[in-house]
Amino acid sequence: AVAGVALGAAIAAAIASSKHHSRQDDRDAVPSWLVGRFEGYNTEQHADVAMQVSPSGSVTGYLPGGQQVYGTYRDGRMAFGGVDFDVEKTGSGFTLTQRDDRNNVVVYHRDR
Repeated sequence: AVAGVALGAAIAAAIASSKHHSRQDDRDAVPSWLVGRFEGYNTEQHADVAMQVSPSGSVTGYLPGGQQVYGTYRDGRMAFGGVDFDVEKTGSGFTLTQRDDRNNVVVYHRDR
């Protein structure tokens, strides 16, 4: 009986761990609609911009003058050098909103 209780507890722990792991994987996974190349316009900086998002979550931003910035996507957010942005799906693209400056918004559409 003690072995049965221990086995039941081990199974319950494994299931709980598996569910937690799945939730973690879901947060880490890059949504398919976000993978690819996008173009946008930064209204605060008055600049055309572009972005490439890979399935692994690495992000490259292309700024005016050929400058590039590198960042990551995780759990609905993008981070570039310590600056965090919320990501929201919109139509054929997405919107980035800077977390500590809600006026800094960039709307991206899929590059065709």
